Amino acid sequence: MDLQQLSIFCTLLSEKSMTEAANRLQITQPTVSRQIKLLEAELGVDLLERETREISPTVQGQLFFDYAQKILNLAKQAQISIQSLPQHLEGQLRVSTINYLGMSLLAPVMWRFLKPSRQFKINLSYAPARSIIEQMKKDAVDMVILPNLQEEYGIELPNYEKHHLFQDSMIFVGSKKDVSLPSQIQVPDMAKKPLVSFPHLLPKFTIKMEQKQKEHNIQPIFEVNNIGTLKKVIESGLYWGFMPAFSIQKQIQFGRLSEIKVDGIEYSMNIEVYFHKQLNNKKLIDILILMLKRQASFLKF
Repeated sequence: MDLQQLSIFCTLLSEKSMTEAANRLQITQPTVSRQIKLLEAELGVDLLERETREISPTVQGQLFFDYAQKILNLAKQAQISIQSLPQHLEGQLRVSTINYLGMSLLAPVMWRFLKPSRQFKINLSYAPARSIIEQMKKDAVDMVILPNLQEEYGIELPNYEKHHLFQDSMIFVGSKKDVSLPSQIQVPDMAKKPLVSFPHLLPKFTIKMEQKQKEHNIQPIFEVNNIGTLKKVIESGLYWGFMPAFSIQKQIQFGRLSEIKVDGIEYSMNIEVYFHKQLNNKKLIDILILMLKRQASFLKF
């Protein structure tokens, strides 16, 4: 199926007449009829009631009509957004985020803006959250992706506007190679295998974990601030630990890592994108937000 077929089907149901639909679309009635039959053949269902004189949908046809309208509306929005973006971007965009969000979320989006013909430079850096916040205070960065600054770091920066992207969580994982891996444990059980951690990724979560570890005399034996290294260490089957759920969706989906519920430890955080208010290309911001949300929804399952 294609957008033209969806448009013909929606117009037909709106006009309730082959003649009116054909006139509105400036095509012939046989073309309308043929495209509807092609849609029905592809879907394997009747979309229109054939026993009534008036054009009306079947139950499946009404459901398909609702989806088709949404698809056409999204396609129109995409067209407007893309056509509104200047063909030749100029200037510089200074972007900063933490390692795990950069690798999974930001990098796949940023490269789309890089073309040899464009006089447009992107400066992308990964740094600890506290360092990024210091950059923001100095107005030294245009765009930042971080957990909510107020919730996680207790700070608001009036020079930046915030847009919500998605909610993430910290989950305890181990390697699927370990056939003895439990599906649920108590906090003291974390000491039964070597524990690894991503230090100071989230201040509030770090404080919570340090309290639990102190109560039960548990110490991580390996700390690293690179998400790729941490994934490989856990996948080896010798270690386990907490990781951001968004960073390991593929590993869980493809059976390389397994989530383990830890009684009494649940933690979620809102991931936001911040734009400096002096960044005056509103259309570029809107498209970046749309692309980031699309990338986030693509990776989450």
